[in-house]
Amino acid sequence: MKKPTYEELFKTFSAAVERRLLHIAAVLAVLLVVAQLLLQIPAVRHALLRVERLEGTPFPVQEGKKP
Repeated sequence: MKKPTYEELFKTFSAAVERRLLHIAAVLAVLLVVAQLLLQIPAVRHALLRVERLEGTPFPVQEGKKP
């Protein structure tokens, strides 16, 4: 039986790593789309984002300081 060369081992390893990275990228892309879709729902957006609760609230100005 022939012993695999370094190049063959590298190709096998890099193909496995590439498959795993592509799988991770696909999962992250799906999660991004799901997160963006959830943020379209006002109740979810209000619960997740602090800025939604502060929107329209006047910024407190301290007396004696120039803006």
